[in-house]
Amino acid sequence: MDSIFVLAHPIFLGIPLAQVVGGIVFAVAYEMEGSLMVPITIHVLGNLAIFTLFLIF
Repeated sequence: MDSIFVLAHPIFLGIPLAQVVGGIVFAVAYEMEGSLMVPITIHVLGNLAIFTLFLIF
């Protein structure tokens, strides 16, 4: 399962800032709410926003 996650979230050259910030945001959301549904929802909404921008531009 971890290998699927890694393939879906490649790290290119440089500091993986998006992954670090995302991890912190997801961890804080989980700690504040005590539910995995909150960080999952944040992740889905972020993916939806990126996908929508990709379609527009």
